[in-house]
Amino acid sequence: RRFDRSICIDLPDRKGRIKLLHILCHKNKMLRISEEMIQNLAERSIGMSPALMEGAVNTAIREAIRNNTEVTDAVVDEAFEKYNNGEEKPWNPSELLKTARHEAGHAFVCNYFGEAPSYLTIAARDNHGGYMMHSGAEDKGSFTKKELLQRIAVALGGRAAEIVYYGEEEGISTGASSDIETATSIAGRMICSFGMYSEIASGTVQRSEISDETAAAIDRTINKIIQEQLGQAVEIVRAHSKDMDRLVSALMEKTHLNRDEIQKVLNN
Repeated sequence: RRFDRSICIDLPDRKGRIKLLHILCHKNKMLRISEEMIQNLAERSIGMSPALMEGAVNTAIREAIRNNTEVTDAVVDEAFEKYNNGEEKPWNPSELLKTARHEAGHAFVCNYFGEAPSYLTIAARDNHGGYMMHSGAEDKGSFTKKELLQRIAVALGGRAAEIVYYGEEEGISTGASSDIETATSIAGRMICSFGMYSEIASGTVQRSEISDETAAAIDRTINKIIQEQLGQAVEIVRAHSKDMDRLVSALMEKTHLNRDEIQKVLNN
């Protein structure tokens, strides 16, 4: 008799990912990656299943075999990015500095609020020209209103950097479109799902269930939240311009920085 059953297994947490990476290193003697890289890969693999993580490592192994080398930190770092985000694409040199300032803006605001970014890159892949990754939310069960507002400020850190470096008119680019979507989504959930603005709504609210007047009030509040947090992000970037410049320079030199490298730049 045949039984078809689906079994749901939770994705590994950070400790589980570290353990898996150690197992993979033990299984294949070609792997010569440092403990620092293992820790960094564990931070950057949030949401990945064991199969996907092994696939990324196998990509590094194939790359090393192709080039007749060992799987070093540099090889596995590039393979991990290629596996998750595609081949690196040529990037317009005239846009590279603006991209570095944009991504550094995200990272700096994130670090300012006490959450060290785990990875920062301006290598263009797939549909993006770079990204900043932070992993502080993985073990959190809930967020306070203050923490969510900080998340919005971090999402708007790239736009803030553009404004500081290039001004309101010339600085604003399409590169922040997904950032604005993220910030707007968080603000909307704060109002409609989490009831953090009780003067408008409390509990879960669907747009189809509310009046036009309430919908307009929600939109106004979202816009107010976005503008306030963008203003805060601009103030943070502007007040620490020298630190920002150092981070941008480091990013331009190497194109990607891990957690320790970011901290070393910012703590100098």
